[in-house]
Amino acid sequence: MAIVLAAAFVLAVKRLREAAPTVEGGGIRRSWIEPFFLLLAASLAGRLLLMLPRPFPEPRHNMDLALLIVWASFFVLEELFRLKPPSRAAAAAMVLALMLLATPQIFYFHKNARFKAISYARILATLETRGVTDVGTDFGLAHCLYFLSGRSIRASDSTGPVSVRFFLPELVRDVDALPPERKAYVLYTPLFPQTAVMRTRSPLIRERIVRELAERNVSFRTFDLKYYEIIIPRPDRLK
Repeated sequence: MAIVLAAAFVLAVKRLREAAPTVEGGGIRRSWIEPFFLLLAASLAGRLLLMLPRPFPEPRHNMDLALLIVWASFFVLEELFRLKPPSRAAAAAMVLALMLLATPQIFYFHKNARFKAISYARILATLETRGVTDVGTDFGLAHCLYFLSGRSIRASDSTGPVSVRFFLPELVRDVDALPPERKAYVLYTPLFPQTAVMRTRSPLIRERIVRELAERNVSFRTFDLKYYEIIIPRPDRLK
């Protein structure tokens, strides 16, 4: 796919330089497709290089990249068709080849979605059956637990290892104001796929939470969900 994007970038520049302006209605009109494609590519590159938080190896939402890929495929296929218009059989074979190339991505998407659905269901079941209403966790889990629970579980992302400033600041402030014994914690275990930064921070976060609870003489119970660990202080006070 990187080759297709690079080829489309070259074609867009080439067409932009070769396109002759046409005079219509007293003004000069050029195609907007190539400039917009290049602008979109530049904006994506700028976000990757300048605006991406360091803990993330890639953007979490790639609609602009998806649009670039579709547009790039269109540029490249159109150029190939110009060189040699394909027969119906060749066109069908090309479409089939593109579908086959997309199969691994589709498979991985559904595999990842299934993993998340099962994981979130287990976490929510553990929290809800024990009457937990406030949770400290990571940004990747905070918004999912909050909305999937129907907002009955308030979640703060400030526990980390990754937190963002724009995640429901009023909610985060209210949960963070609670003492450690009044909220549960959902943490990543070493089995969860993490970046190097997250892998370094996660054990330190767990140590800090356990130390704070010990300093307050607060008992707690842990629940091992393989990829996640839940710490619930004073479980005897909950359901």
